Amino acid sequence: MSIPPEIQSTIERLNFELDYIQQQIKHGLAILRPLLDRFPNNNLLVQFYGYLNNSLFLVDVYKRRIQIIIELLRRETLSLEKIQSVGEELNNLQGKTIESKIGLENIVQRLEALL
Repeated sequence: MSIPPEIQSTIERLNFELDYIQQQIKHGLAILRPLLDRFPNNNLLVQFYGYLNNSLFLVDVYKRRIQIIIELLRRETLSLEKIQSVGEELNNLQGKTIESKIGLENIVQRLEALL
């Protein structure tokens, strides 16, 4: 079965956002690591490190989930109800991705201000 255009569009937007988040995480970690070497007991820096690593994990989980959804859509003939359910799941992932992006951008801005 081919992927409906609306779902394909959502998948493309999600992948774009997840790639952006992944780049921001790498940028944030590049700033953070030297700071943590200088101030290893700084609780705020440790929290940022945990947040960034957790975000990296979430990006990986979301990308794998998207791949599973794509394979499901291509492999099976799904009912309209199931396709709608998949669309809702992708929209939910998109909302979580946007929340993560906002939090991540705030942390990266705070880290850049420390330079």
